[in-house]
Amino acid sequence: MTFDQRIKEALDKYPTKNSALLPILYILQEKYGTISQIAIEEAAKWTDSSPAFVYGVFSFYTFYKREDEGKYRIWVCSTISCSVCGCKSLYEQIKNYLNLNGVTTTPDGLFTLKKAECLGACEIAPVVQFEDEYIGNADIETIKNKIELIRTNESKL
Repeated sequence: MTFDQRIKEALDKYPTKNSALLPILYILQEKYGTISQIAIEEAAKWTDSSPAFVYGVFSFYTFYKREDEGKYRIWVCSTISCSVCGCKSLYEQIKNYLNLNGVTTTPDGLFTLKKAECLGACEIAPVVQFEDEYIGNADIETIKNKIELIRTNESKL
């Protein structure tokens, strides 16, 4: 099935075109690899929306890849529950481990470190998200191990 067919199928599942925006963005991310300006404009055309509206929706969610991000995104939750449990310190430790001085993406393009407004897992704070995987009660050793596992797997490709 082509990307256009998949988008049409998604549009058919919703009462209004705007309602299909999130699945359309997923399909376009699959098509382009990230949500670029081209993908935003294409989503706007499919949903009869403005590119500004699409960008507003896209930028709210952490699960869409931006053009300037590394292959793997590391999100550290920064809400109150995670703050009480040490997310600020954990974020700084990860930042130092990845040697991110004034940037958010490693020079090799593998990792991007970001703060998330809320990952919705307060019961396992502090929470770190690697792509689709949540790591609860996160500590720097667990995160370092995850980073090194990814680096090892990447070097085998």
